[in-house]
Amino acid sequence: MAISLTQGMRNNLFALQTTAKLLEQTQTRLSTGKKVNSALDNATSYFTARGHMERSTALGGYKDGMSEAVQAINAADAGIEGITTLIDSAIAVANSAKEADAASGYMTQTLTLTNVTAGDLITIGGDVFTASASQVGTGFLVGGSDAETAINLAMLINETTEGTNPIDATAVQGTMISLADTGEADMVATDVVIASADEDNFAEADVAASSEKTQLVAQYASLMSQLDDLMDDSNYKGTNLLKTGAAFNLTVEFADDHSLTLSGFDGSVSGLLLNAAATSDWAAKADAETDIALLEAAKDTLEVEAADMSSNLSIITARQTFTESMIKTLQTGADNLVLADMNEEAANMLMLQTQQALGVTSLSLSAESAQSVLRLF
Repeated sequence: MAISLTQGMRNNLFALQTTAKLLEQTQTRLSTGKKVNSALDNATSYFTARGHMERSTALGGYKDGMSEAVQAINAADAGIEGITTLIDSAIAVANSAKEADAASGYMTQTLTLTNVTAGDLITIGGDVFTASASQVGTGFLVGGSDAETAINLAMLINETTEGTNPIDATAVQGTMISLADTGEADMVATDVVIASADEDNFAEADVAASSEKTQLVAQYASLMSQLDDLMDDSNYKGTNLLKTGAAFNLTVEFADDHSLTLSGFDGSVSGLLLNAAATSDWAAKADAETDIALLEAAKDTLEVEAADMSSNLSIITARQTFTESMIKTLQTGADNLVLADMNEEAANMLMLQTQQALGVTSLSLSAESAQSVLRLF
């Protein structure tokens, strides 16, 4: 059997039920901080906000990839700086070799004269000398043996080159002539040219370097070896922009299928067109100058590559800033759709609690009116 309520009690009870639902909703908003907690609250706002947050999360992944790319570029830049330092050291070593060349007569070359006849020609450092066994002049010998010819030729070389490009020529062991570069002649093995019918009688020995030059040549080779090692070590998580090839390319992913591919360059000794060993062991100044020119050109190449990396770094940094701003925009948009105004909800809670108290009081008054019927009995 249904229970009949008075109109006043029914209205008060309905008001209390409505207030209780609103109180529950307000409590949920205050506890979660959101006014839209599910699609039932507001389907449009809920799904729109979720789309914003999903894109924000995806952009966060791209941002992490950009941060890794920046570190890879920083590793390559550190490698370029290290290689440049090694190249500067190699230039200093080569310059020291030039100074050693100018200060000491360490470069020697030996010629063996056999069956030399008068009129045989020999060119040394651009100067032409005529072999003679009966040279007329003070100090020269008059005879016909190969030994006397060697002595005369040595004296002629000394006398001729004494002024501008001195070469110390000494006749030793009979037909042997030792030629020593005093530093200004820049004499190397190829400077000696035989132009005579008896050129097969001239035996040319290798150029001998001094211990100082040998040490400098060894230092240069060590620096070039370290350059290659440093290039190999300039990697970040397997990415090395100082190497070439598709395997070493770095692709940075941006939003909406956009990307940037960074190609490395060969930062090795061979890639920079340097000589792994000193040219001709720097037997002459020109050899050291050849390597110095190559080292300077390598520095120019490194500067160009560093500028290119700097440009790519600027692009990635700009993308990072944009991505961070876009993430913030998406999160703010999502918050605007679903977050509750805590001040408003607190005020609603206070008002609903007041309404609930008044409703209970009103329901009590309605009950008392119904009970007044009992007084008739």
